[in-house]
Amino acid sequence: PIKSSAASDVYKRQVSYYLFRTQSGLNLRSVGENPKVADTLGINVARTQYTAAIVGSAIIAMGGAFLSTGLLNSFSEEMVSGRGYIALAAVIFGRYKPTGIMAAAMIFMGGNVLANILMVTGSNIPYNFLTMIPYVLTIIALAAFARSAVAPAALGKPYKRG
Repeated sequence: PIKSSAASDVYKRQVSYYLFRTQSGLNLRSVGENPKVADTLGINVARTQYTAAIVGSAIIAMGGAFLSTGLLNSFSEEMVSGRGYIALAAVIFGRYKPTGIMAAAMIFMGGNVLANILMVTGSNIPYNFLTMIPYVLTIIALAAFARSAVAPAALGKPYKRG
């Protein structure tokens, strides 16, 4: 069996290779940075943006399906409990790079593991404080490092050709 850290290294390398070494990955990055320049180079900006949104949404859907069926075996309200915000914080904390995002996710996951270990060992810390550990860790990391993160220039901005 593959250890989770070894598997995550493989995925991290694959995503990094795709984004920084393949033509379609470089096109995707250029559309995110400067769609006008990408358009002048002959890249179909709208198709690239729609494809990225569809692929990203499919990955999110697979994560939700795994959470509800593979991990918990049932659906319940608030089963995500703010993990989407932690994922967004990991992207910002990781400076929009695959390696940094993976490291940030591991750090935030460490907070969750610490909280679970303290709960199981019978710590005297109240349950509500233990469940706050990953979120407090996220807030501290963002407060300390969010200013140095530089998002892609065209992130969230609509592109009109012409």
